[in-house]
Amino acid sequence: MDYGFLTLILVACITPQGISAAYYGKALGPVIMKAHGFSGDVYAASENSIVIRNLNYDGNGPAAYFWGGFNSDLDNNGEQLPDENGSMNVLKGYQNAEVHLRLPKKITDYKSIGIYCKKFAADFGNVKIPPGYELPREESLGRLNPRQHNTMASEVILKDSATVMLRQFDYMGNCPGSAYFVAAPTPNPQPEQLTRLTCDD
Repeated sequence: MDYGFLTLILVACITPQGISAAYYGKALGPVIMKAHGFSGDVYAASENSIVIRNLNYDGNGPAAYFWGGFNSDLDNNGEQLPDENGSMNVLKGYQNAEVHLRLPKKITDYKSIGIYCKKFAADFGNVKIPPGYELPREESLGRLNPRQHNTMASEVILKDSATVMLRQFDYMGNCPGSAYFVAAPTPNPQPEQLTRLTCDD
């Protein structure tokens, strides 16, 4: 995959006035809705994780779970997937939610992913995994060269749609209000063009 459209802007001494559209991963497609108002847009965030945006589900299935199917539609020949909290409990309702699911297998080990009710053997909806689907992979974005405050890194690695890793990162730490941002490549991006990142040391 080509992630070259992203520019990493680190410890910028500005306060953003807005946030640009985020990148969630490689699109798998919208959910094919079948029951209980289950809908959403599914993205492959990494080889074994997905993001579901605009997730809606009424929560009324008595034994409904996120499900990885080994057939084109969900059935008992599949396996339960943990929810966004890692729980295997019956699913609650969702309204225009965004969830990140970590899967026990690679996305391509399944033929469909969605919500399945074990009690009634009912497929509430799913997204198909196309044959030969190319999984997202981590990619090096190159070196972060110093510009101000001796900010530099030997390599910037895009791990998945939500994670950037900096190797041998240096920063003087003397800029008030500094933070991590990404933006589309422009010479001087404006605050409203930036997406702020959280930091996990």
